[in-house]
Amino acid sequence: MKKLSLLLIMATFVLVSGCGLQPPNRISYIDEEEDNIDARLTHKIIDAKALDEATNKLQIAEVYLQNGMPNDIPMGVKLLREAADLGDKTAQFRLAEVYREGRWTEQDLKKSTEYYRMSAAQGMVSAQLALGDMYIDGNGIEQSYIKAARWYQKAADEQNTDAMLRLGRLYENWHRSDQDRDIALNWFLQAGKLGSAEAKYRAGYLYATGTTRGKNHERALMLYKEAAQEGYLDAYAAMGEIYAQGLGVEKDPVRAFDIYKQAADKGSGKAAFNLGMQYEMGEAVPKNLKEAAKWYERAANMNDAYAAFRVAEWYFIGKGVAQSNTKAYFWYKKASQGNVIPAYTRLADMSLSGKGVQRSPEQAFEYYGIAANQDAPYAQYMLSVLYLHGVGVKHDLKQSVYWYRLAEKQSGNALAKYHIGKIYYYGLGLTQNPEEAIKWYQRAADQGLAVAENEMGEQYYRGKWINLDYAKAQKYFRLAANKGSAYAHYNMGMMYLAGKGVQQNKTEALKWFENAAFQGAPHAQYQLAEMYYSGQGTPKDNALAFSWWFVAAEDRQEGMLEQYHILMAEMTPEERAKALDLSEAFKKYYQKDYVAE
Repeated sequence: MKKLSLLLIMATFVLVSGCGLQPPNRISYIDEEEDNIDARLTHKIIDAKALDEATNKLQIAEVYLQNGMPNDIPMGVKLLREAADLGDKTAQFRLAEVYREGRWTEQDLKKSTEYYRMSAAQGMVSAQLALGDMYIDGNGIEQSYIKAARWYQKAADEQNTDAMLRLGRLYENWHRSDQDRDIALNWFLQAGKLGSAEAKYRAGYLYATGTTRGKNHERALMLYKEAAQEGYLDAYAAMGEIYAQGLGVEKDPVRAFDIYKQAADKGSGKAAFNLGMQYEMGEAVPKNLKEAAKWYERAANMNDAYAAFRVAEWYFIGKGVAQSNTKAYFWYKKASQGNVIPAYTRLADMSLSGKGVQRSPEQAFEYYGIAANQDAPYAQYMLSVLYLHGVGVKHDLKQSVYWYRLAEKQSGNALAKYHIGKIYYYGLGLTQNPEEAIKWYQRAADQGLAVAENEMGEQYYRGKWINLDYAKAQKYFRLAANKGSAYAHYNMGMMYLAGKGVQQNKTEALKWFENAAFQGAPHAQYQLAEMYYSGQGTPKDNALAFSWWFVAAEDRQEGMLEQYHILMAEMTPEERAKALDLSEAFKKYYQKDYVAE
């Protein structure tokens, strides 16, 4: 979408000392094309001498249409059209709706726009709002935020709160400067004074997140409370966030939980999502991934698109729920309906590889296209790859180069390159090609992406698809480790433990494993347990060995029960007591939902 500065289309409001925000200014520009159209339409309406006839035709048309009989519908539409052409603004609006929906006649967005404009020119607020919406969406008409705002302004002049909300959202969502957020706030406040609970909620959000005058959490909380009392459920969730984060008030996760629960029980998807977050993070309640998954799914069923995406992610990796590609695909689909862009790329990946859905490169191409057109660099790279190989689309080198160059301009493309490397490496929908994969890993590593640096280290360490080179492996592992990669720490530990590329040093290996284990890497935790149990690089410590095994057990079950029994039998009562205490502490701090890089 074109991100035009809305300051070009409306004058900014002024601040009067001690008086706060003033009513929004009217649009200060001149749209000659639109004004000329209005003049012609108005002239046509003024010249119409048969408005009484039009009113009669409209009334008869409504009777025919409400009857819904097959023989009555054509006559109803005919009379509706005649009434509209005679200048009745209500008939014009109704006919515009008929053409827009394709109900009772063939859909015709051009005619819909024409009749909306006729009705709007006569002051029909519903038509003004509809015409503004069509300009926003570019639906049957060339997209224009300027013209959309113009029609919303006309409706707002009639004290219509829906128009004020639309103007506020227009400034808020497509702003190019902080002043635009101020204007958005002004519209929301004006609509709030006229009784719009949603407007109060949105004004509260802008106060909480900041305008040109900074943040005001006290004012935000007051507006959230008013909106909640007036029935706007998501305002409860926003109130909870204020208390959960301690923004302008004393931090109180328990109170936040109670507010979320109250709102979720009333049907707030946002509150249900926040409950899931609290269970996932262990805030105010014990950490419980299954309970978190339940609340996320409940939020998703309340049409929260971001909750649907999270549910999909959890089903895809089996976090808090049994792993299911089919369910993951279902929820990604739901999330995409809310225009969550990463959901489109996930759907594309699954369609390309055939995970959770029948393989369809053509469908994958379509999903990548949707995301690519909204500036998702990974999707743009994938379009380049598909055009290059002729997968899901006819081979087109020119298009391949176009999308590659476009992706190169986008920020964050290092991660996109890494993901394309994985697709080549594992053959996820494309012919498996490890050599090509390594080229993409290298491109991402050259941009400093830690996960790609670790991957290049592993490739040099294994020496299967690239020449074995322990020095380069160590170089990349250290680069990634310095950026906090747990698996890079683990891999450095393995080099010191095995003495590959470095002089064997089990004490040094233990330090690297500890760094990874503290970040929640289960393989490192398991390795630490082995070293403490056998006394490698450290004095033997059964209590620490038991505790690290306990933390790693959820991710590495094989043989764990037998090891527990053997170790428990070896330990003294004092060691067992210490082991149990340490296990609970380790589980709290070091058992994380770690996803392999």
